[in-house]
Amino acid sequence: MELLLKPAAPPHAESGRSLPHHACRILIVDDDRLVYRTLAALIASEFPTIQHASDGHTALAMILENPPDVILLDLMMPGMTGFEVCRHIRSTPRISQLPVIVLTALADRQTLVEALDAGADEFITKPVSGVELRARIRTMLRIRRQYLELQELMARRDRITHMLVHDFRSPLTVIGGACDLLGMDQTASPRTQRATSRIREGAARLNRLVDQVLLTAKSESGRLIAVPIESDLSALVLDIVGDFQAAAERRQISLTADIPPSVTATLDPDLMRRCIENLLTNALKFAPSGTTVVASLLADEAELYISIADNGPGVPEESRAVIFDMFAAGGASDSANLPVGIGLPFCRLVARVHGGEVTVAENEPQGALFTVRLPLGFPRG
Repeated sequence: MELLLKPAAPPHAESGRSLPHHACRILIVDDDRLVYRTLAALIASEFPTIQHASDGHTALAMILENPPDVILLDLMMPGMTGFEVCRHIRSTPRISQLPVIVLTALADRQTLVEALDAGADEFITKPVSGVELRARIRTMLRIRRQYLELQELMARRDRITHMLVHDFRSPLTVIGGACDLLGMDQTASPRTQRATSRIREGAARLNRLVDQVLLTAKSESGRLIAVPIESDLSALVLDIVGDFQAAAERRQISLTADIPPSVTATLDPDLMRRCIENLLTNALKFAPSGTTVVASLLADEAELYISIADNGPGVPEESRAVIFDMFAAGGASDSANLPVGIGLPFCRLVARVHGGEVTVAENEPQGALFTVRLPLGFPRG
């Protein structure tokens, strides 16, 4: 390792702060010391904090210990080539977003394609122009700064989400406790009892929504983790259908189940319960009075299919992808007879974390058929 002009600055990449160019660290990876000194001389006036690694293994060790702001990487080095170094960087989450500019004397198209496939951001052929090299570095620093600012905004959003979830739970707990006390009053009129039951159900729905918001935020930041166990899926679906019978009866809807006995699967039962509850809530919301909603379960040699069918207005073909998108669905309108909110996007997150997918199709002769498709075995790796 060699440092030009001044010591390396302390790590700052994770702070999200925009540093002046003279404080940004540039790592030059090249086995030819003359080439290194030439490159350093070309950029030192604007980027004086420069490090040097003479081989790929040393470069990776330095990058992991203290990630630089931009990497200038020679492709043709003995031992570990620049292609291999670049692939290692892109496959290591903590450093995968570092800007990499590859340098090579080979200017053929195949080398360019291979470098880009390995994960390079920029490609410069030797001999290098100092004006061009400094401009490319400035571009990489600007992109890097924008990425770090986005990461900081996402982290701030996560903190706000956790605060809101915590603040919501306290009043919901009070509401639930008050409903329990009212439910113990044997002298309450039937009307009061019905109202108490509705309040309790509303509070339970809000609790589920709060959980979904938290889990969705975790999924978007890559932290939603399924805890798979061997589960009786038949019993799970039947239990959920039983929980929704009272709500279906109030809407004068017949809720039935077509569930074969003892279908087992390796999955996260809590996440899957929330997914199926969302689909049933959606079906009961749009199904007209006097119709039937059917929950079914089918298994073949490779996959499981959990379906919820209703006789509502259905989902137009052009809207079927939109309703599973977090932001597009949030901008939809109930007046369009489309599901809104995070319920269906959450279902897609749950299906995908299990290695599956959720889709919607027409339910003949009318309505919507939502299907969660899951592999029989929980995906590994």
